[in-house]
Amino acid sequence: MSSEETKKHWIAMAPSILTGLAALIAALTTVYINVRNDIKATQPAVSANAASAVAPVKLAVTEPKSAMALSTTVDLRLERVRVDNDGTMGTTDWTFDIKNGERSLFSVPFKGLTDKAGANIVAPGEATPANASIVLAASGSSEIIVQGWKQAWSGKTQAPDVIGRAILNADDGSFVVEATSVKAGGPAFVLYFNTRKTTSK
Repeated sequence: MSSEETKKHWIAMAPSILTGLAALIAALTTVYINVRNDIKATQPAVSANAASAVAPVKLAVTEPKSAMALSTTVDLRLERVRVDNDGTMGTTDWTFDIKNGERSLFSVPFKGLTDKAGANIVAPGEATPANASIVLAASGSSEIIVQGWKQAWSGKTQAPDVIGRAILNADDGSFVVEATSVKAGGPAFVLYFNTRKTTSK
């Protein structure tokens, strides 16, 4: 076969060869895709639980505990008493009991009280205990009760002749309690206190 005939022979077969190569490439591509799909199908699926198991663990941050609440100790001192009505035509002996709720703090006697102007302001005697310490919660308050008895020949009555109540706050520098009779026009007094506080744990 001459070279010219050989050349014509390959030219005539070229379309068939190209078609065959195209078919082979298509077949190989299909096999490759199927193999990849089979590999993906054999990989285990990761469940939501498994994903959460390997997820980063968030550590809870504990806030530091606040410092222990402070308590306030208040020194309550009776400075003076103003007599608005001593309950008699002359002078009268009185005793005042100072209480913090149910706790009795101190008791102060006064001799010859009068409501006359210029003589109606009196202070406890120097030897008379007239102060006590009260422990309050931080920024707290407490009720102070004043009960007063008029001295009589028959002795001290069971019920007080005058009574007064007021709230003492930790920040109060001074403190006033009005003690009056339940009877209209009866005895009446105003007790003035000073307070001094110290704060501790």
